[in-house]
Amino acid sequence: MGANEAGKSQLLKAVQAALTGEPIRREDFCRYSEEYSVEADKIRLPEFGAVFKLDDGEQVAGVAAIGDAREFGLYRPGSEDPFLVIHGERVKLPAGQLAKLEAALPRTFELKTGVAIPDSISIAELIGKKRTRLHDRRQRSAVFDRIFGLADPTEAAVGQLVAPSLAPPADEASEQAEQRRREEFELAKMLLVDAARIDTRAFTELSEALASGREGQVEAVVGAMNAAIRDNLNVQRWWTQDREFDLILEAREHELAFTIRDRTGSTYSFGERSQGLRYFLSYFVQLTAHRLTQTRPDILLLDEPDAFLSSVGQQDLLRILHDYALPEDGSTGSQVLYVTHSPFLIDKNAPHRIRVLDKGSEDEGTRVVNDAANNRYEPLRSSLGTYVAETAFIGGRNLFVEGLADQVLIAGVAAHLAKSSGTTAGALDLNEVTIVAAGGADGIPYMVYLARGRDTIKPPCVALLDGDQSGRDAEKVLKRGEARKKRVLRDEYIVRLDVWASSSGLSFDPGVDVHELEDLLPIELVHRAALAHLTRFVNVEEIDPAAFTISKLQSTVGETGHVWDALDLAYRASFPGEHIEKVGLARCSSPGGCDQR
Repeated sequence: MGANEAGKSQLLKAVQAALTGEPIRREDFCRYSEEYSVEADKIRLPEFGAVFKLDDGEQVAGVAAIGDAREFGLYRPGSEDPFLVIHGERVKLPAGQLAKLEAALPRTFELKTGVAIPDSISIAELIGKKRTRLHDRRQRSAVFDRIFGLADPTEAAVGQLVAPSLAPPADEASEQAEQRRREEFELAKMLLVDAARIDTRAFTELSEALASGREGQVEAVVGAMNAAIRDNLNVQRWWTQDREFDLILEAREHELAFTIRDRTGSTYSFGERSQGLRYFLSYFVQLTAHRLTQTRPDILLLDEPDAFLSSVGQQDLLRILHDYALPEDGSTGSQVLYVTHSPFLIDKNAPHRIRVLDKGSEDEGTRVVNDAANNRYEPLRSSLGTYVAETAFIGGRNLFVEGLADQVLIAGVAAHLAKSSGTTAGALDLNEVTIVAAGGADGIPYMVYLARGRDTIKPPCVALLDGDQSGRDAEKVLKRGEARKKRVLRDEYIVRLDVWASSSGLSFDPGVDVHELEDLLPIELVHRAALAHLTRFVNVEEIDPAAFTISKLQSTVGETGHVWDALDLAYRASFPGEHIEKVGLARCSSPGGCDQR
């Protein structure tokens, strides 16, 4: 994410170029770089590199230079030969090994976000016949209207009207329109042949039945096509705005028309509906068809797929992208990388995946902010704009917590439970429920009042409070009510952790008196997360594991009664000059939050 001109689209190009070496072009050079020049002997191509990490047990066959390294950099210095960086050393790569390395790297699949399913397509074109503009119903109607309007319909006069419609595009605008039409046709064919698995011989059968006037056979063939679409696409599973809609084909003279039948039983053409469903179907069909031919994991690239989708449609798309990355059927997933301006395409179940591109004011270039979830999602809020950001971070259903660490921990627990159970059913979906960090217990009553106290329609809200004194004070304010003693939350929606823990029936580590979320974390997990956090600032070889042991941390927990207090004391004592914050612990305790190798 990021503001306009921050470099988001360039990032997608850079990924492609890093994997394949193409395209590395002069026009992609940073214009305000000191290295950008038009002088003789100073014209240069962009220079960049990418760092790759291998999974456990993964090898790059035929590239001896990598050896047993688990991480390497591949650098492409403009017009010079690429080279590797392994363990900090520059390694020249023979051409043969470079080719094998590039062959082993993931392929990219770029979703076409500017092409939608058309209203109709030519049956003749589907069966491989030459298409003219007269295959389009609107073109035919226009020609017929002109012919019928002729006072003297001679052969020459009719020929003058018909001939232009049979000729290929003669100007640039017509050529561009034809190119776009061709892209839409290929997408529709992909829907019918690849995704719905309709045999192309069925289109020949349909064409012959239409030409012979066999209406019963036409109806049977089209009915079978619609059944294939319904059985093989199952779009309704993903399009939550209307799960009862059907995508229906209708045969009309020389064309197959795409129509929509909604839950009212009414039928509409695409032109009579919003653009959102057309583009959603486009994205869905492209991914479905690609999966059928996909032989290994790849990297899916999307450039601003939110342009034509409503906020709900974007959430539906987000679920599809999540399934592409982590398939529910257990198959190997792929990486997904997309750039967007929309807050509705932020997966708040996984804030560690967000990268914010922030463009410097002068010659500072673009910086990438990895920890976008820190400091209440700054600078993500700034890149979205204040008004839009607030609509994203205080939602229709809210869980108010005291601090950002609580937000990250709950997101991590939700992700862990969904992954371990193999389903998101019954899990806390943070794209539907917004966790709002109030900046302290004393901020929760005011935030709750903002969400519920002034509107006629009051969104569901729950307040989660620590069991310390500030949490108890906030609980009193919520139960006392705001202006005129008006309550905005009932008692059952005010949860104090110490009270909940005592009646939960759960067991906790010995010596732990639960007052805050950190007290729910197992000591072993806290120990591992703290060491992972330390490796972000200190070289691994400089860390003495004997200085910070699980038994030492457990002993300190026995003295303080609380996990965070014990960790803070033990960490400072074991690593003088270093410290850990609650957010750092939360991130490194959550799935994917820190590299815990």
